[in-house]
Amino acid sequence: MMRFAVATRRGFVLLVVLIMTGSALLVATGLLYMSSADGAAGVVHRRDAQSRALAWSGLQVLMQQLSEQRESILAGASPELDEQYEMYEASNRIGVIRLLPIQGGARLISEAGKLDLNVVKADALVATGLLEPELAEAIVAYRDASPDRPIQSVAELLNVEGVTPELLYGPLDEWRVAPDVVTEEDSVGERIASRLDRTPVKGLADVVTVYGFEPSLQSNGVRRIQLNLDWDEQLRQRCADRFGSLAGQVQSLFQNGSIKTDADLVGAILRQSVPEEDQSRLLDTFTAEDGDYRFGRLDINTAPYETLMSLEGIEPSQAEQIIRVRDQLSDDERITIAWLTQRQIMDATQLEAISNHVTTRSFTWRVRIAAGEVDDSNTDGPILNPLLFEAVFDVSESRPRLAYLREITLLQTTAQLVASGVLSYDNTRQYEGDMQDGPSYEDTLNSPSIADDELESNDPPPDADFDSTGPNMTRDTKQESSSSSSPSRVGRWKTGDS
Repeated sequence: MMRFAVATRRGFVLLVVLIMTGSALLVATGLLYMSSADGAAGVVHRRDAQSRALAWSGLQVLMQQLSEQRESILAGASPELDEQYEMYEASNRIGVIRLLPIQGGARLISEAGKLDLNVVKADALVATGLLEPELAEAIVAYRDASPDRPIQSVAELLNVEGVTPELLYGPLDEWRVAPDVVTEEDSVGERIASRLDRTPVKGLADVVTVYGFEPSLQSNGVRRIQLNLDWDEQLRQRCADRFGSLAGQVQSLFQNGSIKTDADLVGAILRQSVPEEDQSRLLDTFTAEDGDYRFGRLDINTAPYETLMSLEGIEPSQAEQIIRVRDQLSDDERITIAWLTQRQIMDATQLEAISNHVTTRSFTWRVRIAAGEVDDSNTDGPILNPLLFEAVFDVSESRPRLAYLREITLLQTTAQLVASGVLSYDNTRQYEGDMQDGPSYEDTLNSPSIADDELESNDPPPDADFDSTGPNMTRDTKQESSSSSSPSRVGRWKTGDS
């Protein structure tokens, strides 16, 4: 009996020891798992921080590239950027910034080739072929309901009843942010198909912007001369020295009291039968409008077919001809809109009718980038664990600025979830996500002085205030738009607005 009791106690003790040992093992395993998870989270956090720093460095490089091409931008040319920039090399990896296709395969998109939401008329929106009249009127009514606050983001249109994500961005199930750079999962067929997709416009966001403005500068960077100066002997001599045989036409422009807008100026120059080679010189040098900036002008050198069709009286054949001809223009031709008549695309009357609404330059450009590392043995291969960003650069001043920045890494996934019905869309107020740790800023740019009016001055315009974290622009409520519809509103740039 005693042996049985001892054996029972020994069995109980052994059971307790086994339970305690098992519990200890479970605790140890849990601690190891937690430690491993913390370590993995730390690796992910460090990798994301490194990619963000890499992206920011890449954006600085892109701004520098645009700065170096500002002279050609002033002359109506489009800047060029490489598809990929190698930023550093570490072990067997190379940190890269890769530009992603945005619209029709292009990796650099002109914002001036779009319609400015803050001045556009409803009939111009309808003419794009993307909106019915009632919805276009609703968008304009939404904008005009807050005259002291402009539309600050294209995504803000989702607040307008009837504007859906599909209407704004195109079919969400087909929407791709990074079709050929990011993951190993993309098949060769998928990547080739995405590259062959040349449809430039898929939604309203491809034809509208909130960054439609340009400085009133000549192609040499000097401020345009306003025709409100008093004609005197000194001005006559300066014009004679610079324009020679054209001095008489210049004098008549100054003394013509009916020139109130740039459309009047275009009409006066064309009616004077100024030789074609001199028309661009006069249109580039002079302006009839006050203000250092002009808002809402459509860049005919970059605008897609849909936005060209928004111009008053333009025919489809003319829009198609503009697109065909503009890539063949000489440097002298593309400086001003005079090439539309010189190339016999439209007559003088039609050119005069649209001249208050068009330009030949874009000072705001949109890019999408992927930031991350690639294997040094295949630098054109997929980027490992990339972060994706979208940005708009402003090169209206001699020092470029970042007007807009957001992270879009999960944007494609979100679009597909909404398209599949997994996520619902609440059409009350939607702003796209800010870049993490991105600052909010409200510094002001109030029509800085660009340069004096000296005809012979070649000085570049002075820099505006610059914040290395990004700029902010507040439009002067007294600033008149070159469009027949004045913005008369205050606008703000900050990270996250589109």
